[in-house]
Amino acid sequence: MDECFLSFKFDCGSRKKPTLSKGGRDRIQSMIDSSKDYGDGKHVELQQILDTSQNPTVLYHRDCASTYCSTKSREKAKLAKRGMHPFIVIINLHC
Repeated sequence: MDECFLSFKFDCGSRKKPTLSKGGRDRIQSMIDSSKDYGDGKHVELQQILDTSQNPTVLYHRDCASTYCSTKSREKAKLAKRGMHPFIVIINLHC
């Protein structure tokens, strides 16, 4: 059975989701860049797919990939890796 490549992140295999999409080099590269931001190690597997196939593809749900590759989600991941909570804002007020 085919499965969303991003099911490790979104547990989308346990829920009914729309049809899987098939992404090529551009989508895979976007996932590689995102994986590096998340620090989840999936970029290694994705890079191997790019390096070993003439027509590399990966299956995913569009909503899973959109969330995983979104700038907002990636920025939150970068902050979390640095030990900063993305929802805390420090404000200095001078009277």
